[in-house]
Amino acid sequence: MDKGRKPADNPVRGQKSAVGRADLLRVWAEGGQEARDQLAAELGYQFQPKVEKGGEVSLTAGGFLQQEELLTGDPGQFAPLPFLYLAEFESKEEQQGKPKGTSKSSVPIPTRPKADPPTWPDLCSWSELAPRLETLLSKTPPKGRLDEQALVDQAARLELPERMPRHPRRRLPETLTILADRTGHLTPLYQDQAVVAEHLAENLHGVEVQTEALCLGMDPLRWYQQKRARGQKTGDLLVLGDLGVFAETGTFRRWENLARLLAADGHRALAVIPFGGDWAPAGWQTVPWDVEAAPPNSFKDELEVLRGLLSVGVRLHWGLIRQLRRRLGLTGGATLELELARHAGFDSRHVLGPVMDEEERQSCWQKGSFEELPEAHRRAFAELLQIWNASFGPEIWFEEVLNFQRLNSELMLPAGEAERAASFFQGLEDELRAFHQEGARGNRFMAIAGWLERARGRSGEAGWGEESPYQPLGRAWQWAFRDLPGFDPPRGLNPDALPPEDEDPTEAWEVALFQTGNRLRFRPPPQAGDLPRAGESYLATLPLQKRRIYLEPAQGAVQELILKPGSVFALDLPPLEAGTDAAPLVIRTDLAELKFNTMQKEDWQCQLFRDQYGLACTFDLAGVEHRMRWIPPGEFWMGSTEEEQWAASRSIGEKENVFSDEGPRHRVEISEGFWLGEVPVTQKQWQAVMGENRSSFKGEQHPVEQVSWLEVQKFLKKAMSGLEDPPLRLPLECEWERACRAGTLEATYGGELEYESATKAAVLDDIAWYSGNGGRETHPVKEKRPNPWGLYDLLGNVWEWCLDGRRDYQDQREPNPVGSLENEGSKCLRGGSWGTRACNVRAAIRGAAHPVRVWNDDGFRLARGPGALQASRAEPEGEPPSAGRRKRPSYGGEPSREEG
Repeated sequence: MDKGRKPADNPVRGQKSAVGRADLLRVWAEGGQEARDQLAAELGYQFQPKVEKGGEVSLTAGGFLQQEELLTGDPGQFAPLPFLYLAEFESKEEQQGKPKGTSKSSVPIPTRPKADPPTWPDLCSWSELAPRLETLLSKTPPKGRLDEQALVDQAARLELPERMPRHPRRRLPETLTILADRTGHLTPLYQDQAVVAEHLAENLHGVEVQTEALCLGMDPLRWYQQKRARGQKTGDLLVLGDLGVFAETGTFRRWENLARLLAADGHRALAVIPFGGDWAPAGWQTVPWDVEAAPPNSFKDELEVLRGLLSVGVRLHWGLIRQLRRRLGLTGGATLELELARHAGFDSRHVLGPVMDEEERQSCWQKGSFEELPEAHRRAFAELLQIWNASFGPEIWFEEVLNFQRLNSELMLPAGEAERAASFFQGLEDELRAFHQEGARGNRFMAIAGWLERARGRSGEAGWGEESPYQPLGRAWQWAFRDLPGFDPPRGLNPDALPPEDEDPTEAWEVALFQTGNRLRFRPPPQAGDLPRAGESYLATLPLQKRRIYLEPAQGAVQELILKPGSVFALDLPPLEAGTDAAPLVIRTDLAELKFNTMQKEDWQCQLFRDQYGLACTFDLAGVEHRMRWIPPGEFWMGSTEEEQWAASRSIGEKENVFSDEGPRHRVEISEGFWLGEVPVTQKQWQAVMGENRSSFKGEQHPVEQVSWLEVQKFLKKAMSGLEDPPLRLPLECEWERACRAGTLEATYGGELEYESATKAAVLDDIAWYSGNGGRETHPVKEKRPNPWGLYDLLGNVWEWCLDGRRDYQDQREPNPVGSLENEGSKCLRGGSWGTRACNVRAAIRGAAHPVRVWNDDGFRLARGPGALQASRAEPEGEPPSAGRRKRPSYGGEPSREEG
């Protein structure tokens, strides 16, 4: 090597040769960092980490990096052992349970409805439908009792009867199955189906009535064949639907084949259809639901009238549409609603009402479809729109007001509504200004910001500047999005017009801490639905109010970082020494102290590694490998908001808040970390420990079910045989919810729930097995997307037992809360299962049952480590009675949320 050669002018791309590359690679593999740097300098090279394009800009702080360098690598290859992890979390301030981002505005967005929704307008009254149903359901034998009046009438006419006249003797079927067709194009009839099924169940005395639902994508013929194969009796079948008349091609023929199969089995094929006439498939006896309704494609002009009116609406309702068509005298009846539901410009999957496609909305506005309609039509629509949106937040109605103003139709509005809308949006601007200046990025801030972005999309090409009706939204939008990457204001806004910010926020906010190789990275906490980023591993979430963070390594000087909400920051890890008495690294904020330690593989662990989800380990469970993940200590919001509770209640038709036990939402501190199973315990693992498997749905990788809480304690005792501390146990209820949320604030770690029906919410399909996709059975673990901490199947598949009983929530901060630990008391169940409705598959859902109860959708997940207590050593008492081993009811069955 020529040591006299000068390095290249370019420090990165110096003189190169084959020998120089080989030498550099050898030293890189075998030498230390000093040797690497020396040889690289000799060869004219300089090490430069890879920087992703579009890297995020961090704050300036004491000479750290201005442009963040994002190192990439395969999971598990970030740093050599020992691993850094959060060992202890201590809050420095008693927070009062007030959610971050609490508004100071005088016009807050409400968290619960202000008025009950209007009464649902039935297609026809029960008094009108009941006689038709009685005729349809009755079986008439050839003879009945003597008809005396008919005999007198014949004698008066001097007629000699050939046979004695008799009354027809009506007889109801012994068994009746009511099948509610819940395919997407029948969404306008969902409420009507529920009402009719309820009336029939109450009035058909002496008849065994069972109600089932034909969900989206289910074949009616296959549904019946499956019931036959399982030996389940149906009796006569009464369908509440359209028998495929409005459905896609091929569905009509399936209903015809079902009628033939029913007749072959000696059952009648009956249906209540939404229109009259001879449009039903062959073999079906039908009565019309709405006698005025007509066949498909009969009223295209009336459909255009509805499209023009609905283009102004933000939140639409099927009840509103029904009242509107009746108010306007449209003659299409139920046919008009079904035509609208299957129109390409509407998404009809939402149970409350259709969602108009934005392109469809803009097309109607460009054509002037709304302005060309008669004034009486527009006034009727504005009046009904206000009535049906009264139970939602005021932002929904006031956006409708802006749409009317944009279309120069404000005269359609009640007097003073435009002024009230302006006042509301001024309050919203004040609220967001306070959020921005305080650095609050809590639920309220994100909800308002998300609504503003959706409103921006609905406004289309309209500007949000000074001359636009949307000007108040524009000012609020600036305060919500100014600091976010890629700030792209709507047309007409001047982002430079905002005043400067305060130095320190006045309310608490959070920053997430990740490890990327030998670097710490601070950035905003992940939101629900976010996927882990390759090359980084989650460590902790830091609560703070002031912008300063202090790093105190055991060796070296204290470092001060200055952050602000929404920023991204990276710096190299200080030197860490394993095996010392002092914590290698302490991070302090004004609200908390976090002690980080180094972790070595323990005797009970087969592997210890770190990947993009955080720390993980494997251990031997009776010869079967089981993987666990480290759940760091910290604070989180436990429970749900009233808004979430009311949305869940309404999704199942409840007029009361039946989920109030999930509140009040409160701050919970878990001071010590613990290990938690990556998946629920599988049947293979149960079989290995217990030597038997009583699960209903067999499969080695299916979660074990049909196990009581007391039987789980026996499992834990056997599984711990020959193992050292820390003991295996069930997670506490607070530990379960912290692990499930994984730093997110929404109803699920996949995002907020938008209920399409009681049994369907699209966001759950990617993360959970539940009634909307579960097929009435468990499924192998790890088939759905995990949460941000790498835990699978926390929602759906099986309910999961917790160690403690259910406690009453309090509106105050709770450190390490624990429910009852008595073996005799009821125990918590969390997460929902394959058979639960969408509203019961949320992070906050709470169930409870006696520890001897056994269901075919109850399972459990292993925890290990001290957590908040050592209570897992409690010995089980008593034997679970065999009579308690039961299965869930068939489709539509729902577990009791509290069983003694």
